[in-house]
Amino acid sequence: MTNSTVELATASFILPAIERMSLKLESGYMPCAKLVLATDGMAPANQIWKAMMTRVNTRRKLQVIDKAANTKEASEMVMKPEMFLSFLQSVSNSMCWVARSAKRTLEEQAANDIGDNVDFTAIANGANEIGTGVDYAEQRLEDMGLDGLSYAHISEQLDEDFRTLMVLQSMMYTKVFSYLGDVEDLALFQIRSQDEDGNWFVEATAMDFDEAQPLMDRVAEEAAERSEAEDTEFGENFDFSNPDAMSHVSKSSAKSLAAQAA
Repeated sequence: MTNSTVELATASFILPAIERMSLKLESGYMPCAKLVLATDGMAPANQIWKAMMTRVNTRRKLQVIDKAANTKEASEMVMKPEMFLSFLQSVSNSMCWVARSAKRTLEEQAANDIGDNVDFTAIANGANEIGTGVDYAEQRLEDMGLDGLSYAHISEQLDEDFRTLMVLQSMMYTKVFSYLGDVEDLALFQIRSQDEDGNWFVEATAMDFDEAQPLMDRVAEEAAERSEAEDTEFGENFDFSNPDAMSHVSKSSAKSLAAQAA
């Protein structure tokens, strides 16, 4: 194993991606992510495998109980083992978002250090440093679980982690889920949308970080536009004079209003 490989392995995006997923309430894979994080393993891929097998074994036990008691607990499991196949695509998507955040953190640090004249292309092609001061970036990357990650290695590390997920998916299918038939191949980044009938389809995919970044920019812009529209609609239709509106007031504001009333 080369020194370069050792350095990359210490800054894997897989676990930070799963941690990000565990905090997203709107994600259907939040329970899977929490289970993976609560599972021991020598590497994140092993944690995913063990978490999946936990659900496989749980279902087997429930099937025995169902057969004896004429119940349907196994078929009604919310977190089915098969979810972990599609979970891997969400992990890969999340890795891209983490990588995007790390890239922007390092770029912001460089801009703060030496202005806007940084040749990021040269850096990505092997230049050693992107700035003189690293305190902000180092702390931010440490908080993200990416200690030691360098700007030049972001894409390389992402590719390495994606290969790990592809191997994991293949082994899941071969050893556990071969009865499912064809399984959709992983993409580094994937956008899924719904048609007019509510059916999901793959709208766009990317197989490397350069392809993924404009797709992520588009997703971020669309999310910001939706949020702005929702906030605008809320403000236009909310009855601010309704006494029940006080439930939306922060504690500090409520205290201030109470003091004024007294």
